[in-house]
Amino acid sequence: MPRFQGIPVDAAPMAAAPIVTAGPRFRGIPVEGQPEQMADFSDVTSRVAPSLAERYEAAGINPNVKATDGESFLGNAAAGFGASYVDSKDAIRQLASQGAAAYSRGVKTVQGAGLPAPQFAKDIVGGLADATSSYEKKVQGEIDQRKKYDEALKHSGGGLVGNAAGVLSQFLIPGGAASRLAGGSRAIAAGTGGAAGLVARALLPSTIRGAAAQGAVVGASQPVASDESRLANAGIGALAGAGGATIGKGIGIGLNKLAGIGSNVSRALFGESSPKAVASRAAEFLRSEADDASRLLTPAPSAVPGVQRTLAEESLDPGIARLERLLRTKGGAAWGDIDRSSNSARVNALAAFGKDKPAVDAAKAARSANAKPLLDQALLVNNVDSAPVEKVVDDLIAASKGRPAVQSGLAQIKPLLSRLENGQVVPEDRVKVLYNVRKTIGDMLAGKYGGDSAAALAGSRELMALKDSLDDAITQASPEFGQYLTGFVADSAPIARMQIGQDLMRRGGAVPDALTGQTTLTPAQFSKASVDLDRVAAKATGFAKAKSDDYLQPQDKSTIAAIQDDLQRRAAVFNSPGGPGNSATAERIFGDNRLAESAAAKLASKIPLFGPISQHLREKGQQRLQEKLALVLMYPDQARLILQAMPAQDRQALQRALTQGGAVVGNVNANRTE
Repeated sequence: MPRFQGIPVDAAPMAAAPIVTAGPRFRGIPVEGQPEQMADFSDVTSRVAPSLAERYEAAGINPNVKATDGESFLGNAAAGFGASYVDSKDAIRQLASQGAAAYSRGVKTVQGAGLPAPQFAKDIVGGLADATSSYEKKVQGEIDQRKKYDEALKHSGGGLVGNAAGVLSQFLIPGGAASRLAGGSRAIAAGTGGAAGLVARALLPSTIRGAAAQGAVVGASQPVASDESRLANAGIGALAGAGGATIGKGIGIGLNKLAGIGSNVSRALFGESSPKAVASRAAEFLRSEADDASRLLTPAPSAVPGVQRTLAEESLDPGIARLERLLRTKGGAAWGDIDRSSNSARVNALAAFGKDKPAVDAAKAARSANAKPLLDQALLVNNVDSAPVEKVVDDLIAASKGRPAVQSGLAQIKPLLSRLENGQVVPEDRVKVLYNVRKTIGDMLAGKYGGDSAAALAGSRELMALKDSLDDAITQASPEFGQYLTGFVADSAPIARMQIGQDLMRRGGAVPDALTGQTTLTPAQFSKASVDLDRVAAKATGFAKAKSDDYLQPQDKSTIAAIQDDLQRRAAVFNSPGGPGNSATAERIFGDNRLAESAAAKLASKIPLFGPISQHLREKGQQRLQEKLALVLMYPDQARLILQAMPAQDRQALQRALTQGGAVVGNVNANRTE
């Protein structure tokens, strides 16, 4: 029958107990049919009293066996996770019981000091004090017992991981929800997250000071055993929280540096790869090259429909202008296409009111068709009183003393106002003759008649006054002539408007575009052609005293001003300081290329198979970067998209996240240490 050595079983006779000899191990109790088992009692005296050691040895029990032995890592992790929430519950119970007990004891002490109170009130307070004190001791006993039970669990690998995960979840889950409600980390940092933002900042602090405060609160809010100090736990928590945040911040700085090194090595060997990486790199270039990156985010589109300003033309940033000139030197049909498209849009804007030569010819034909019947009828009249006109000539000659050229011109008109009839000089009364006199005055005003005095006569007020006097005299004799003049002037205004627009299209550029045939407007020539619109009107109409306001509509002047602004911006891009030959960007883009070829790429090229692949990928990456830069420079909206999608604060956000993570890990470690 099986029995333990030295201990009788059933009816077996008592056997002598073995003599325990000194040594590092006690012999276990053999069982029939089983190999002899050896129990390790090497450190039993440090764990239990000697008398218990003898009992354990006699019973075949190994006191070094822990509750976690034989459990899987996942089992211990699950137990540790649950223990973290039990600790939080115990902490709440302990703080509540301690607060209630302290309050009731305080009231009892005040009553015992002589505070007048009925006996039944004292009995109630005394009963509450005893009850709360009893509950406080009960909770404390449960906490002490549970800490002993959980000691082995929290020091096992799985238990530690699970407990840490549990503590983390108590911060991250509510903190993440609060952060989402607040609108994200940027809203929280800006202080616009409201109450949810405050909760998120408390649960997920992003500064070392905040992490220290959080650690102190976490340490102070843990359940405290009878032999522990809540104040000490708070201090440990504060140090661990601050230390974790500091380490996290250091890791963030290191990762940023490593990321930069890794990114440079990757670019050197393979160039830019993913579209996001290319966009991020392009955004870096724009920020680094711009003299003032904030101007890149402010739209300044052209007021001319269809004109696509480049980023340099919108921002007028010298650094971006240098970058555009550099990329233009690298070629690409896209630059020519966008220039041609914008030039066509400007020319078309002028053509919107300038039309073309056939349109002018058609308008002139319509004007003649409307005016000719009235003029033909007026030319038949022969009873014009020209005496008042002669008097105006005499008065003007007298008033022009000291101006011989003007007097000479007026004197040439006077004989035309009379004729010889039957040997006598009589006033000219025929409309057809006086109409020719009117034409002569017009030639003088245009500087086309008058010989040496033509320049002095051109546009003179005296000739204009004389012409008005003649028109009045003819109109009095023939109302049809007045109707003719009114209709002719009205029909001439749109013709003059078209002539002004065509003059600007013709003189505002030089060489016609090879594909569109339209004049390529240039900054210098268009500025010269449009600087004085009255002069443009005079030249277009052939009337020296013409005023642009008489013909151009407000939107026409706005279009001309918008084209001037476009071309001035274009001139600023090409005339800003620096050039593509000595651009810092050129050194950076193509200098990095040469550096990669001379070091990393050359070394990589020695590796069979890898070398050609690396070279091919690097060249493709460089090409993608140049294409992306050209695209965002041509289309500022695209530039603003990548600048906003790839903000410069990304690294700061990473740093803040690592600091938060370090703080939480530090607080978890504080919980474990506590």
